[in-house]
Amino acid sequence: MLIFAEKYDRNKEEKRKMKRIISILLYMAVLLPLAAQPPKHEVRAAWITAVYGLDWPQTRTTSPEGIRKQQAELIEILDRLKAANFNTVLFQTRTRGDVLYKSAIEPYNSILTGKVVGDPGYDPLAFAIAECHKRGMESVSYTHLRAHETGRNLVCRLLLEKKKYAVFCLKKKKKDSPGWH
Repeated sequence: MLIFAEKYDRNKEEKRKMKRIISILLYMAVLLPLAAQPPKHEVRAAWITAVYGLDWPQTRTTSPEGIRKQQAELIEILDRLKAANFNTVLFQTRTRGDVLYKSAIEPYNSILTGKVVGDPGYDPLAFAIAECHKRGMESVSYTHLRAHETGRNLVCRLLLEKKKYAVFCLKKKKKDSPGWH
């Protein structure tokens, strides 16, 4: 009887080992190929910078014709990116304390109009998003967070001229940096 019990225990243990091995093989055969599949959506992105008009815009919006030209420049860039199989555009929305979108607090970037306190006559960010979507491209906004003394001076001067948010400029004063407001 004892010999029979030992054989029975050994067979039971071998069956457990076989079940483990089969489970591991099934896991490897079914789940691992799923993990190795390529992503469903590949991001091929390009940055469009507005600093000093390096990428865009080259034309200032001083008239309705200037607005059309500026928009045409952006459309041309987007068409070239689409033709090169890009699917995402990283659009710069803030440069040095000024912005490329409609804001009640911050001024438009002077690169758009050539003036420090100029309104380009349209919202460049909304236009860029709409044009990207027309081409089946994603639009992602990015900001340039590097501190610039001239940008801070500009924003403070503009805010103080509008008599808005003067506390912002006064509280952030740097005594060790001449030229900061």
